[in-house]
Amino acid sequence: MRNISYGELANCQNYAEKVVNFYKVCNNGKMPMGIYEAELAVKEYNKEIRSFKAMYGYSIRGYVNTIVDCIGMIVEA
Repeated sequence: MRNISYGELANCQNYAEKVVNFYKVCNNGKMPMGIYEAELAVKEYNKEIRSFKAMYGYSIRGYVNTIVDCIGMIVEA
């Protein structure tokens, strides 16, 4: 696991929430139920809706796995 600040983790969590909400709208209320679906949702949201860099000022590179992990915690809650 890479060294990540609390601020970066909070940004990843916030982004994950936005991705999950986007996914639910596009999939009749369903949530991403696996790592593969979550990763695709993150990449699509980043490319088509709102880039991570536009929101937080730095590249999503290196944060996708953390965002996917956050999505997993949202889905399991």
